[in-house]
Amino acid sequence: ARDRACYFRNKIKHLPLRMFVPSDYASNCVTALSPTNPNVDAHRIFEIMKDEYDIWICPNSGELASKVFRIGHIGSIEQDEIDKLVKAFDDLVKRKLL
Repeated sequence: ARDRACYFRNKIKHLPLRMFVPSDYASNCVTALSPTNPNVDAHRIFEIMKDEYDIWICPNSGELASKVFRIGHIGSIEQDEIDKLVKAFDDLVKRKLL
């Protein structure tokens, strides 16, 4: 999980996302992210990823539902799946949705 978390976090540095928890305190199991643009709804990002890219990220609930989503790093996750996720995020940026 640590290697996948590090790989993912390095691959997204160019994206308009910030880690919700500072990297010094972040778990190796999950990365909580928040769009840097306050007008981007994090739950909408979850819905688009699920519906249009067939990629499941973890939505948040409660008062943070529109501000934070999470990416899991445990289980059977391959590097090419992480690359597919990053490519989808890149596409959202091109579409001006992220």
